[in-house]
Amino acid sequence: MQPETIQLKLKSGVYSAVHRFKSGSSRIPVLLIHGSMESSRIFYSKSGKGLAPYLAKNGFDVFTIDIAGKGQSTPKASRKLSHSQGDFIHRDMAKYMEHIRKFYPDTPVRIGAHSWGGVLALAWYAYYGNRANSGPMVFFGSKRRIGVFHPKRIFMVDLMWSGLGYLSGALLGYVPTGKLRLGIDDEPLLFFKETNHWVYSRNWIDKHTGKDISALLRNKEKPPILHFAGVNDTVLGNPLDVERLINEAGGEATELILLGKANGNLRDYGHNDMLTSKEAPEDHFKTALNWFMTD
Repeated sequence: MQPETIQLKLKSGVYSAVHRFKSGSSRIPVLLIHGSMESSRIFYSKSGKGLAPYLAKNGFDVFTIDIAGKGQSTPKASRKLSHSQGDFIHRDMAKYMEHIRKFYPDTPVRIGAHSWGGVLALAWYAYYGNRANSGPMVFFGSKRRIGVFHPKRIFMVDLMWSGLGYLSGALLGYVPTGKLRLGIDDEPLLFFKETNHWVYSRNWIDKHTGKDISALLRNKEKPPILHFAGVNDTVLGNPLDVERLINEAGGEATELILLGKANGNLRDYGHNDMLTSKEAPEDHFKTALNWFMTD
């Protein structure tokens, strides 16, 4: 299964690629949001496998996006592209939802996300989400702050991601995470800086509004939210940091599932293979599918 792709205009000269997977049985909309240093390809492979095709074959109309500057979106990350988390939360998400509403004007949109995509989804929901426009959510390895200490963190996050990120950003005007082999796709500099700030900050404050996103979320009704965390995900989505995000958002109607053999899964999952491994469709994808089916 391969997607239909359009370029959705976000603002003058900036377009986001939206990839749509559907089958004859598709009837429920799902929006999938990727994390930092990656694109929508975390949800599907060239051979037509992955979460997006899986959901489409099982009754969902799946919209996967490439955040501005990523994947097939245009233009690519560069000194000339100004795009921040605030742009995504306060402008771009509305564009994506409006696009989906053309096909499903009255059906709550399910939201799935990998890693940082879950943080973006929750931040958007804190301001604009409600039970009428948003259905159940499923997050894979989503954390907001990296609070755990692990030896890999020093190299992966503190030195490579943060240190080289700021240095290369100052020199180039964007963060070449692909060339640095930190990830697949490069990062717009503003987006990187705001992501980096939240990763290290104890408080979840939106610099664009000055509001406490955690407080906004705890004080509003949320849809059912399912979090997956891999037992082998030591840094980028450590289960303890996933729990921190759950507590920040308010834990009601929320479930956390640890993916590992000791818990009945087919393998001990890490950060990316919970979406990309060949075992996932026969393993926890079924759980995600059933969660999206609920009202």
